[in-house]
Amino acid sequence: MCGSSQSFSVAFQNFIIEVLDSLFPTWLRLFRFSQMEKTTAGDRMYLAMFKPALKSFWGGNVKKYGIATQKSGSVNVGDILDANNSPVMDSDNQIKDSAISYWSGAADGGDVEKGGVGQLLLDRASARKIYTYLGTNADLTNSSNLFSLSNNSITPAKLGLTGGDTTGRDKLINFIHGFDAYDEMGTGSSTKKETGSWVLHSLEARGYSLRDNTLRHLCRS
Repeated sequence: MCGSSQSFSVAFQNFIIEVLDSLFPTWLRLFRFSQMEKTTAGDRMYLAMFKPALKSFWGGNVKKYGIATQKSGSVNVGDILDANNSPVMDSDNQIKDSAISYWSGAADGGDVEKGGVGQLLLDRASARKIYTYLGTNADLTNSSNLFSLSNNSITPAKLGLTGGDTTGRDKLINFIHGFDAYDEMGTGSSTKKETGSWVLHSLEARGYSLRDNTLRHLCRS
């Protein structure tokens, strides 16, 4: 029994969180690479994942797996493979807890907050280079287009904030760079976060060439 309206509210919120965790799927969609091969990018598969939460920002991640191109033992053509070429799915068609996705250093299974692109971002040693065209220099990578706290050309007004709201400006820039700027985690605004939810986005994997190197690029449309 709940002793007060406050304790009832807390208990109800916890119940909602448990329901969300149990009912919502953790992976949402596959990246489309072409109109003919909508679930693959060569022999690789990219899974966009999300995790519902009571908070305003849901957690998300992108994980990379392989696809078997030939039969080998119990592995059939088309089976999803992890970084160790082991089957990812169990007999119930669920991601195994022991599965290790590409870019992951340990078993991450179906856990949205482990491994994947999110882990790469969390482990990065230097700040990400993010640019925005401000209308003066067509070279997007010019320092005048750098989306950072040090770029005074990025004013609160340009971000849709009230003029003079430098605190809001700094929080928004830090949030875009992957920090918990609004302290949802309750650990301080300098804490890094994994990627956000992909539930409302259409995603694609595209290949392109850069001189002698062929790169595979993930983008959001």
